[in-house]
Amino acid sequence: MEGTLTLELLFKDTKGASKKVNIRNAQEALDRETVENLVNTLVNSDIFVKDGLDLYATPTGARYVRRTVEDIYMVD
Repeated sequence: MEGTLTLELLFKDTKGASKKVNIRNAQEALDRETVENLVNTLVNSDIFVKDGLDLYATPTGARYVRRTVEDIYMVD
């Protein structure tokens, strides 16, 4: 069985639409303070502004997403 771990950073843009940044193969067991510092750095950088719209204006959360793939059968 194969699996991947993704850290999803959740945001709202300046119009209120939900946005996310996915970090694949993220380090496990990051604490709240570490992740909050990361999302705040992204928000304060203002590098994700397009046509006057801040794509990641407000952080709304973060979560781990685990994806598991289980082969039923494989053809050689």
